[in-house]
Amino acid sequence: MAGFTPYFGYRDAKATISFLEQAFGFETLVAYEHEGQVVHAEMKSGDAFLMLGTGGDKQRREGDLPPAERGVYLAVEDVDAHF
Repeated sequence: MAGFTPYFGYRDAKATISFLEQAFGFETLVAYEHEGQVVHAEMKSGDAFLMLGTGGDKQRREGDLPPAERGVYLAVEDVDAHF
């Protein structure tokens, strides 16, 4: 499936997931946790799809790179043809 998918990092990803479900009807497809924090979640509402996780200092451990706070994934049907 081709398209853009935004990714956001939040201080409290669990609260954000709950808010998106209640306020906008998003459905949580997956939510992976580590040490009580959501490190990656995928949600959808209709054709809208987004990814999120805990960002900032809550997820960071000594020696880790800073977590991504935001970004966009681009999916294409044929990577070689697109390149």
